[in-house]
Amino acid sequence: METKNHLQKFLTESNSPQSQALPLASKAQLEEGDEGGLNIGKLIAAVQRRMLVVASVATTVAAAAVVYGLLSKPVYEGKFDLLLEPITAENKLSISPLNEIKTEQRTINETEIKVLQSPKIMTPVAQQVLTQYPNTDLTKLKFERLPNTNIISVTYRDPNPEKIKYVMDLLSKAYLVYSLEERRSDVRMGLQFIEEQLPKLRQQVESLQERLQTFRQKYDLIDTEGQGRQLTDRLNQITQQRRETQTQLARTRALYNALQQQLQMRSPEAAVVTALSEAPRYQALLNQLQQIQTRIAVTAAQYREDSPTVQALRSQEQNLLPLVEQERRAILGKNIQVSRQLPAFASTNTIRQQQTQQLLEAANQIQTLEAENKALTQADIVLRQQVKQFPALARQNDDLVGQLKIASENLNQFLTKREALRIDLAQKQVPWQLITPPTDPETSSLSLKRNLMLGAVMGLLTGIAVALLIEKFSNVIHTPEDVKDLTRLPLLGEIPLKKDASSVKAGVTELVKSINPIAKSSQQKPQTQQQTMAQFWESLRSLYTNIRFLGFDKPIRSLAVISAAAEEGKSTVALHLAQTAAMMGQRVLLVDADLRNPNIHKRLGLSNTVGLSNVIVNDINFQDVLHRVNCEPVAIKNSDRAELSVSKTSLEVESLYVLTAGQIPPNPAHLLSSHKMQNLAKQFESAFDLIVYDTSPLLGLADSNLLSAHIDASILVVGMGKAHRSALAKALESLKIVGSPVIGAVANGVTTSYKSAYY
Repeated sequence: METKNHLQKFLTESNSPQSQALPLASKAQLEEGDEGGLNIGKLIAAVQRRMLVVASVATTVAAAAVVYGLLSKPVYEGKFDLLLEPITAENKLSISPLNEIKTEQRTINETEIKVLQSPKIMTPVAQQVLTQYPNTDLTKLKFERLPNTNIISVTYRDPNPEKIKYVMDLLSKAYLVYSLEERRSDVRMGLQFIEEQLPKLRQQVESLQERLQTFRQKYDLIDTEGQGRQLTDRLNQITQQRRETQTQLARTRALYNALQQQLQMRSPEAAVVTALSEAPRYQALLNQLQQIQTRIAVTAAQYREDSPTVQALRSQEQNLLPLVEQERRAILGKNIQVSRQLPAFASTNTIRQQQTQQLLEAANQIQTLEAENKALTQADIVLRQQVKQFPALARQNDDLVGQLKIASENLNQFLTKREALRIDLAQKQVPWQLITPPTDPETSSLSLKRNLMLGAVMGLLTGIAVALLIEKFSNVIHTPEDVKDLTRLPLLGEIPLKKDASSVKAGVTELVKSINPIAKSSQQKPQTQQQTMAQFWESLRSLYTNIRFLGFDKPIRSLAVISAAAEEGKSTVALHLAQTAAMMGQRVLLVDADLRNPNIHKRLGLSNTVGLSNVIVNDINFQDVLHRVNCEPVAIKNSDRAELSVSKTSLEVESLYVLTAGQIPPNPAHLLSSHKMQNLAKQFESAFDLIVYDTSPLLGLADSNLLSAHIDASILVVGMGKAHRSALAKALESLKIVGSPVIGAVANGVTTSYKSAYY
């Protein structure tokens, strides 16, 4: 009756703000992507689980190594260090400009190590060794290059120290002899090559010398740079002279034109006038004629024309005129016709004579300047052509000079190299060098320790490998990461292992103390146990929070807790999840829907006479068969040791109700799939904030899948160290077929130690 009253109270509060579900997060937000690469944590966990295997294998291998070390004969080791191609005075002497184009000294490569092991060297050594020590295995020789050096370390191990000493001495001498012979062989080949090339080089030098000589003689070249500069200077001079000549010619022509216009005569007429003015006899006759003509003019003014005086003067004039004409003809010759055109051919005016002389000089100067300008123009053309051709000639000359220089240098280098190789051939210094001569064979005092260390290391590695191999083929699930990888579902929670979680009273008490700081401080347990309890209940609160906030559309009102097989902690998770939700203020109904093997009533110490099966079959009101779960009040103490009492309402789980399974029916699947069960599930949701169903295992049974049709969601519990991969895979396949609304997985019984880091 009390249970029914409490239920009625819950029904009246179903519309209160506390009963409203909070907004749910998207399911996609809880899903995590697959992590690629090597998971070190999983490997360490696997090794820890198989620690016994690792220890057994490691101990066995280490013991075998120790036994082997104690029973085996002592092995001696001899060695020597060989420097290949050292920089000696001999090498420095052989270096010439011909080698300057080579790269820096190289280091030893694998090919040179192969040379040390070649039959050319090893066959004679092996023959001598086998003669002295038959059945000797020279494959035990070890060649190792020291890092960043040209030094080879040669070691040999054998139980016979005398044999080691003999082999090391013989082999080191063989290497030194080989290096000297190889050096001399290289020198001889170099000399032969140089002797073959010298005639060709001499012929090349002589040919280039002849070509250069012929070219210079043909184009009159000695110093191309100086000659080019002289040619340019000469062209500049000719150009300047030509400009000056043209300027002077223009001035002379201007003077000539001015005099010609003033004298009204040309240069031929001026020449005639000049010739007549410079003839004394002609000038004397001309003066007499002019005097008589003057007297005639004066007398004619006084007398008449027929007067004897005038007639006498006229007679004298007529006598002089033929003489003047005769003299002029004698002076001018062919130019007589030009003289007749002169207006005043007999003028003796001094100024006019000077101007006439200037005209004549200007005419002569014009002819001279024109001839000079023509010659300069021709010279300019020739010089410009030479300047244009000179760079090509200079380039050809320089090419020949450069080729001759290179050929001469090559010839000199070959001659120098030949002399150096001749000196090199005469020397006997060994190219390779023994940095460390063969030492006396010694046994390692650390052989036993080394065998023990190697055995321990190899044993540990072998044990780990065996453990990982066993783990790889193991069918048991051990870690939450395995759950995520196999189910591909969001991991809603990781419930740590808690052996005393079966007592509801102890569980609620620990949950209350984890929430209430006063209760938490009142009863101090050992630190490890307290941390374990805190982890356990915190993981349950985290699980409930993830479920509550999973989804936006519809609050999760009914939840089935399922598992692939039995004994995975499904009922424990369902019970404590219901307790956690109730302690966080939710009205919770825990339904034991495992009608085949119910155990919720056993965990809570409740009667199972009437339960879910009876309600479905006999049409009983479910409110009449509910069990209300509560706890005794917890007494706690404060820091002053004054006892306090916590009210019943603050610690008791008054909002948790349990519906046990009832009598085990002959056909549980039929009851769970019935309409009565469907209606009953709806009544549960109308009366409670959250209904948690504990169900039957999935494998081999259809109960859980049939029940999923009446609920909002399911969570899959996977027991760490108990669940099998194959069983889980089959369960997931069945869930996929029926379309069960599985929202996530829960890893139960997690033993990883990292969870305690915060507490």
